[in-house]
Amino acid sequence: MLVYGATYFISEVPSPEFWEKDLEEIRKRGMNTVKILAVWEDVEPEESKYRLENHKALLGLCQKVGLDVLLEIRHKNRGFPRWFTKNYPESMMVTAEGYKKLDSACYNNPFYRRSSGRFVKNVVKEFKAYQCLKYWDIWNEPHLNSSGDHFYELNKMVCYCEDCQDGYRKWRAQQQTFNKQTTGDGWQGIDIPVLSRFTRDHRDRLYFMQEVMVNEAKRLYDLVREEDNRPIALHDVFISPVFPAVALGNDDWELANTVDIYGTSCSGPASTGEEGGENFYWFTPMVLDETRSAANGKPWWNSEWHVAGRILPLSANRNRTFETIKKEYFEMLTRGTTGLITWAYRTYSNTFCLVDIYDRTTGTFDHMTQITRRLKEINHFEQREIRKPEVAIVYDPTNQLKIWEETGDSKILHHATESIYKYLYDSNAMIDFIHGLTAGKASQYKAIVIPAPLGLSENMLEALKKYVAQGGVIVSEGCFSYLDGYASSIQGVPAHGFDKIFGIKIADMSPPAPSGKDSALIFKDRDGREFPAVYRHHYELVKTTGAKVLLESETGAKVTLNEYGKGKAIYISGLLFPPTNYSRDEFYNTLAVAGELIVKERDKKNCKLTNNYSILDYVFETLGMKGSLPLAVRRDIFGSLIVYHNNNDAEQMVKEEKDCYDIFSTAKYQSKRDIPLAPGETKVLFRE
Repeated sequence: MLVYGATYFISEVPSPEFWEKDLEEIRKRGMNTVKILAVWEDVEPEESKYRLENHKALLGLCQKVGLDVLLEIRHKNRGFPRWFTKNYPESMMVTAEGYKKLDSACYNNPFYRRSSGRFVKNVVKEFKAYQCLKYWDIWNEPHLNSSGDHFYELNKMVCYCEDCQDGYRKWRAQQQTFNKQTTGDGWQGIDIPVLSRFTRDHRDRLYFMQEVMVNEAKRLYDLVREEDNRPIALHDVFISPVFPAVALGNDDWELANTVDIYGTSCSGPASTGEEGGENFYWFTPMVLDETRSAANGKPWWNSEWHVAGRILPLSANRNRTFETIKKEYFEMLTRGTTGLITWAYRTYSNTFCLVDIYDRTTGTFDHMTQITRRLKEINHFEQREIRKPEVAIVYDPTNQLKIWEETGDSKILHHATESIYKYLYDSNAMIDFIHGLTAGKASQYKAIVIPAPLGLSENMLEALKKYVAQGGVIVSEGCFSYLDGYASSIQGVPAHGFDKIFGIKIADMSPPAPSGKDSALIFKDRDGREFPAVYRHHYELVKTTGAKVLLESETGAKVTLNEYGKGKAIYISGLLFPPTNYSRDEFYNTLAVAGELIVKERDKKNCKLTNNYSILDYVFETLGMKGSLPLAVRRDIFGSLIVYHNNNDAEQMVKEEKDCYDIFSTAKYQSKRDIPLAPGETKVLFRE
């Protein structure tokens, strides 16, 4: 059964007068679960003095109504008790500038570990007897600090307290990454680096903090497991997708290994403003695929589905359309989620809700109810078979940190990764993100795509070598291993033997573009067809040593294909301006600036560009991996259901091999006959 419900009790909101009525309504609407928060500062307002009456009364009502409970133990993230800050000021995190963060205790501090451990164990002891309690959630959105700052500035980095300094020294000794001869004090002379520049030392600091975060998750898991055997969850947030290693100090794959169920806080497009608006940093399908990949076969949830629009105090909630709710609902189901928990049922501060401040259920909630009831009618309200991933995108924290330390720019890899993802998503691919690569897992992919590969880890490099040699296909952007100590000069790139795998050498780099500007190039294939590309700053001048040239510009930039072992390797020279080169439409959403560059280059050279056709379209067509669906139309499955998403602004036609009908409109479609998809429509078909 799908775990489906709403976050209900947050910092004593709502008040008891609403409880029974609300819980009855939640149950009537088809939900089976409520998430209740036990917030540290609410449950333990004074040290060792607990206030649990409201929580116990609420759990008793859930048991009476017949709702399951997910109890989230919130020990940090806006739940930090004031008495702790007052009584144990030495436990607070310290920034690189030496300031204490009064809302964040250090994970290595003994006072924090003792007090938070006591709180967690007491909550579990008090509530474990309730039969309606089915799951624990031990950590809401793990961050390096409680306030959730998504910072990159060195002066704000944490933590530099004495407990962390001592832990860092021991960690460096174990890692053997420090030359003892540089200090007379040996390992005791090491401090966490406080520098004005991004260096290898800061990468080590973040590796250390990632390990601290994972150890904290293990500690919380063990505290609960000592008292109870129910499933334990944890959920992160991908506000800046694919960059938790830099922005938040965590590694989602490692965090997922510590718990039984992994989750995310994920919002739909309308969370950023008007209906249909899109946040480039929070693309819902990508966040879901990242979470599913990190869970690595474990159950995974959207633990905070921000389905309702953000409201302002004293204003009515803005309702979303049935079509957008349907799209998000089925994006999650067709990716295999086993849990959907909305945030939140009633108004809590400036937040998302299903019931507005005038005590009215919203149209958003009505849409969700309609979908849920229909799924139950056709017996599809449970986990079902989904598509298997066909293509993988490399996710490598080492690469993230190397790029960041060298450039100070945390967005280079993010932009490349999300743009490649959006291309593959629009091409109807089912996508994994790979953090590690075993032989068994690699064999399931038709291709692995590598965005901005400036500093991949040695483990990832070795895994990719084996994958290609055994028959796999890799598609890589340029600048391969530029930030690797083994590449002593540009002529040594690609390093680690990948010059043989790609069948190329880098002869030189293009002159830099004027500061703050990008340059457009026109590529041609052997038939003279022309394709646009925009480069950021530089592009590589490639010399082939066995590779076949697929596309080439008159300036020497190339796209090449080489056969190596039983597999193939494609190289796209340089780092492209990602959105333009991986979108089929040169004016797609935020890409007008890049589109202007392409148009200017086209007009200057009197080119006739191949419409709606990108470099990656050409690459995947060459590999025989182009699908048959119209542009930007997806076809996913969920058991006996076929789910089409038309992400175009024009009507599209598709066909099915068997008779089917629309589960919402009940319109019937005969096999191999046109099925219309309206612009932006999600159509859910039941196969006869």
